[in-house]
Amino acid sequence: MAISTDTVSLSYGMEKATTTNKRHPLGTRGVLPDGRIFRYAENSATALEAGRLVQSGATFQGGDFDMDLAIESTYPDTDFNALGDLDLTIVTSDLTLGTVLPADFYADGWMYINDGPGEGHIYRISSHTSQDSDASTALRVHLAGDDALVSTALTTASLVGLIASKYYQPVPTDLDTTLTVPVGVTPAAIAASVFFWVQTWGLCSVWITTDSAGAVPVVGRTVVPQITTSDEAGSVTGVTTLQTSDNTVGIPELNLPVIGVAAVIAAVDSDYGLVDLRISP
Repeated sequence: MAISTDTVSLSYGMEKATTTNKRHPLGTRGVLPDGRIFRYAENSATALEAGRLVQSGATFQGGDFDMDLAIESTYPDTDFNALGDLDLTIVTSDLTLGTVLPADFYADGWMYINDGPGEGHIYRISSHTSQDSDASTALRVHLAGDDALVSTALTTASLVGLIASKYYQPVPTDLDTTLTVPVGVTPAAIAASVFFWVQTWGLCSVWITTDSAGAVPVVGRTVVPQITTSDEAGSVTGVTTLQTSDNTVGIPELNLPVIGVAAVIAAVDSDYGLVDLRISP
């Protein structure tokens, strides 16, 4: 059972431990005595190697749930209050789903209002019902804690999207996978379908690789995901070493997300290097 969303104090070695049962909400912050920071995550059915950069996973059904879902036409009914309630029902009958949406896929994720009354607001999801593959039934969503609809009353003109936690089944960064949001680095080999701590801040051993279009990180320079070599998933490379003398942009592009700074020891291609991670404090 989830116990807290506050910071958890970790002892050395705990950051490498995994469990088959969920012990914290996804995204819970964990801190070692030396200040290294981790976030609680759930792995997919594919094992992860140690020291690999991972990013938020793909959305369910290719993103059908991520925007423009309508509030049920009977909202608010006898089960609802227009404001201050934690539950609402979302119509999904316009979707064509290839499989059943399991209950709580979006738990510890978010519902946001992308259009209509309430637009601009975001809410934490605690749980939700499952969804038939033919989308013939509405989806009942329960919001977390006190994060009720207290700001703006929703109406049937409100359009919402559901977003899974970025710590739910993250995947390695890879040329063959669209770059999303970097989540952190695996502190150890992670078995399939387990809960684990992913490192987001502080000194970290990270897989380094490059090709003719990239460069290994240089100590003191920024580090970004490596997305130019498809067979080296979850690796990183330096970016500032590729600037020319007149500061024009080289490859990888400077608009790639910076995950940290190369630290202490010069990295070697196809080896592990130390990176001072700066992803999530």
